[in-house]
Parts: sequence; C-alpha cells; structure tokens
Amino acid sequence: TDEKGTYSIQGVPEDGAVVGAFRRHRSESWTSGKALGGSSIVDFVVPTAGKVICSVVDEEDQPVTGADVSFRASAEDGNQMAWMANIAMAGRMPMKQTTAKATNAPGVYIVDDLALGKWTIEARVAGRAVVRKEVEHTGGETLVTLRSPKGQMLRVVVTDSITGEPISKAHATLLGPEGFLFTAFASAFTGKDGAAALGPLAPAWRDDAMSEAVWMKETVVSVEHPEYGATKVAVPEGATEVTLAMPPACTIEGVVSWGGGPPGNVYMVMLRWDDDSDPMAQAMMLP
Repeated sequence: TDEKGTYSIQGVPEDGAVVGAFRRHRSESWTSGKALGGSSIVDFVVPTAGKVICSVVDEEDQPVTGADVSFRASAEDGNQMAWMANIAMAGRMPMKQTTAKATNAPGVYIVDDLALGKWTIEARVAGRAVVRKEVEHTGGETLVTLRSPKGQMLRVVVTDSITGEPISKAHATLLGPEGFLFTAFASAFTGKDGAAALGPLAPAWRDDAMSEAVWMKETVVSVEHPEYGATKVAVPEGATEVTLAMPPACTIEGVVSWGGGPPGNVYMVMLRWDDDSDPMAQAMMLP
C-alpha cells in the first residue's frame, strides 16, 4: 500500500471472484475482503493499531537493559477449546508474535504498530527470571511495566545407584502445573560432576504454579539418559537442590513365534511404561 492506503496488483484473471487478505505484520490476524458485483476493487477495513511502550525493571525498580521482549496474541475470549487447538497445532503453525525494539532510554522497549486486543508480553534477561504479563491493548499508547527479578537456581545431582558415580549428559527437566496441563520451567544437561543448574526461576515460581493447579499437585524433576532410562523425583517446598540415583537400564530380549516356528510377517514390538500411581503421565508417554 502507498501513503494513501491504496494498492494495485497486475495479472489478476478477469473471470471468477477476487478475494484478498491484508495484515500489517505477522503479529496480526488476516483481514479478508472480496470484490463485489464484478468490481475490480477489494477494500479492507483493518483493526486499529497503536503503540505499546514496555519498561523492564529489576526488583529495585531500576531499568534492565539487554532484554528480549516479545508480544504474543492471547487466546481468544470465550473459546473453551482454544487450549486444545494450541496443543494440536504446536510446531505446525507460526505463532502470532512480534518483538519489541530497544529504545535509547535504558530498559524501555517499544512496538510502534501493534493491533488492538489482548497480548501476552514476555521478557527474557540473562540471569533473571522469565516474566510474562497479559495486557489489554486498547489503542493510542499502552504503557506496561514488567518487573524482572534476579532468578533462583535449582541444582540437580544425578548419580549411578550401584556405583555412586556421577552421571554426565543426563537431561534434567523441572516440570510443574500450568492450569489444566503441565509445563517445563527449565531444563539442562548434567556435566562431568553429574550436576545441572535449572533456572533462572522466579522467586515465587512454585507458589505461582500451585495456585492454579488442576490435576498436577506437585513439582518434579524428570531425568532421562539413554543408558539409564528415565526417573523422577518430587521437589520439596523451598528446596534448592535435589538428588537422583538412577539404576542402570536393563536389556529385555524375546522372541515372536508362530506355534514355536518363525513368524510369517515382520513384527514391531513396543514396551509401554506401566505406573498406576500416575495414570495421566502414563497416558502421555509414548511406547
């Protein structure tokens, strides 16, 4: 579009309906339009956009520089199935997201042309807890302040349950409730000493997670290793370190036969984890 908001496209077929879609940037939904009554004009009426100014400060209200500030469109109001759609399409659809630009003022980040509506703003700063805030952008200028506190770390130590030796290259993940589902707060691989640092975490990360928990009522550290399998341990309230002793994984061998003879077809054998104490997690585990 030019400075008057008009545009022209060459090579459009003369026959058939002419439809189009418009948006200012990838953070917006598409606005569609079509030519009526044989007309060659497609008009668009797009939602009003405005400026969002975001200030990122620390726990003492001092400006924080070097932050990555992103805006993501919030779930649609009244759509009870929106969370299921987000899961089903995870990794398959581009997120409606835009990134704020740092200004000359320390700790101030700006988006000049953001569509109106509800947005979830996220700020990531090295060494500090990730902070998110949902805001209603109603036009003009929307001012937002995000407080990014110094992050806490959770130390995880993984050892061999037989030898007591540290296990390196084990993948540790801190899991906890997020409403009806659960989420990963942090993850890392263990080093040669068998230790990994998970974080940075918000000061009240555990309380915040538990306040809206539906079915998962604890926070756990899950550890996986190709030679030791997987195990998990609950994180006690106030803990800054957890330890896990992993038994070496065994090898299961078997034979598929037809009445004692070789099978006539190729078979794929799957092993499914069986843990009646955690049926929801079992249902989500792949064979």
